[in-house]
Amino acid sequence: MPNERYVKGRNHENYIKRKYEALGFACIRSSGSKGAVDVMAIKKGGYCRKMGRHCPVIHAIQCKPKKYRFTKSEREKIQSWTEKTGIEVTVE
Repeated sequence: MPNERYVKGRNHENYIKRKYEALGFACIRSSGSKGAVDVMAIKKGGYCRKMGRHCPVIHAIQCKPKKYRFTKSEREKIQSWTEKTGIEVTVE
């Protein structure tokens, strides 16, 4: 049987995923994620003249219930993700 923190975290990730899906995003939940991003939410964006096509709206989301704090390692993973992808990580 999974521990209580795991269950709370999983439930929070599923809540965030449903919230973004209700806003019209296609979402991917990274099950058992130990990385910087728990949920990716993507939807078609507006026309981008620079690219000459519609550009997607992308949200990289780290799900963290309010009472939990980030460790130094987690902050480093998020910083590395942002540097590599150019996508800011949102914490919800």
